[in-house]
Amino acid sequence: MGRGIRTGPKSILLNALWQHHRTALAYDWIKAYGQVYKPVTLAAWLQGQRPVIDWGLAWQLTKEILKDHTSHSYMALTGAVYAPDGAEQAIWLLAGQHEKRPWFDTTHDPLRQPAHVHNLTARQREDRERLKQYFHIEDDL
Repeated sequence: MGRGIRTGPKSILLNALWQHHRTALAYDWIKAYGQVYKPVTLAAWLQGQRPVIDWGLAWQLTKEILKDHTSHSYMALTGAVYAPDGAEQAIWLLAGQHEKRPWFDTTHDPLRQPAHVHNLTARQREDRERLKQYFHIEDDL
């Protein structure tokens, strides 16, 4: 009989990546293996559907991805805003500066949610209303 791949306590990282950073995990899986990891839901499991890649093998493959500290999954787990390439990381390492790395700087993140602005002028509110009517927008942003 063949030896099965056992999951360990760290395989919970695969679940965390799937739950909270699915796009980073999908990107890395496509880049490394040419496919997306998709676990079987409990409802599908109860109906008899089985996963293409079981949990243990998926964890082993994801663990290999996480060894690359420039991977999107690794950066997502560390809370980075974006995944820098190796050259950018090397430049910051060689510079010897102890300031916050730009990929961890959430204040200047161009992809963050816009801040809610409360102090709009009457003219700005009118312009927004006109745009909302013109484009048929019905939300209360």
